[in-house]
Amino acid sequence: MTAVRRHYILHCYWPAGSDDEVITQPLTFVATANAISYCKAHPVFVDVDRPTLGLDPEQLAEFLKQYGNLKADGCCYNLATGRRISACVPMHTFGHPCRIDQVVDICRKYCIPVVEDAAEALGSFYCGRHVGLFGDNAAVGCAQMESFSHVLENKRQTARMYYDFFQKLDISFVSEPENAQSNYLLNAIVLKDRQNRDQFLEFGNQNGVQVRPVWTLMNHLPMYRNCQTTVIDNAQWLEDRVVNIPSSVRKEISIRGAYYANKDKI
Repeated sequence: MTAVRRHYILHCYWPAGSDDEVITQPLTFVATANAISYCKAHPVFVDVDRPTLGLDPEQLAEFLKQYGNLKADGCCYNLATGRRISACVPMHTFGHPCRIDQVVDICRKYCIPVVEDAAEALGSFYCGRHVGLFGDNAAVGCAQMESFSHVLENKRQTARMYYDFFQKLDISFVSEPENAQSNYLLNAIVLKDRQNRDQFLEFGNQNGVQVRPVWTLMNHLPMYRNCQTTVIDNAQWLEDRVVNIPSSVRKEISIRGAYYANKDKI
């Protein structure tokens, strides 16, 4: 899904109005936050959890317990700002389902609509149900449906190959969470620390393997630096360590040969 299409879908299908607030996560593609801003609403960033890379239900519940004020008009307001919290937008990061059922249950207690950012998660399931079907609305990507089942199986096979390969190197591969089936849209690994991450990025790119760090956290970007943000220890930990590795439909896994030829240089 292109950033423009994602932005359009999110903008059209949530109830955010001018000067409202929308809860989302700091670890996300920038189009998620930009769509909120385009509505003249304010993003509020709540931490993710490490296993899913998605919005953490416990942190969401804690935020709403501290700041959520459900008034007689049936709307929830932020005690810190006085603004209406008009939506919550969890993201299924890299195609891995977040704990969306828990997010929806928490938001319902505060009458907050949930708009799933499932733009990366076509073909991903949580508890046997396709993501995008849990919330009140969803942004879901499109694909060439006639070949989609082949593409999905190809990508899941690639993920299994990556898992086996990196397990031998004691490097953590980001796998589908518990109770989930992921489309593995974007494959990722977790390095030991930021220094190790940067060394891996330099090594991969110098050897013709396109690797990149995970997105800069939204609250670190200039336009969102002043947005309300909870303690985001997990998101920061992930930003320092996560690297995306080649994720296209598989023809060959080029990183294997490059690694073994140069592993002493890392």
